[in-house]
Amino acid sequence: MGEYPLVDCIRALSEGQTPETMEIPGGTAVIRKSTEGIQKAYTLPSFADVRDKKKSFKTAFNLFYQNRDLNPLIQPQDTRSLVQFPRRC
Repeated sequence: MGEYPLVDCIRALSEGQTPETMEIPGGTAVIRKSTEGIQKAYTLPSFADVRDKKKSFKTAFNLFYQNRDLNPLIQPQDTRSLVQFPRRC
């Protein structure tokens, strides 16, 4: 459940990474100010667009569904972004 992401997080911290730069598999979701360096990520429509526009909601749903935990997902929210990393296989 949560033990693998926790171990990965501890390992990354011991290697000198910061929480802002970690990429932790296992379905972990984090808030980032910058999404630079996250490879093969799909960017969903922003939260505000999804909330206010049916077409944006449909687009976000389809991207989320088709991704099937293959790549990270990024959704902008105000000045930050929600990043969800894929589950561990």
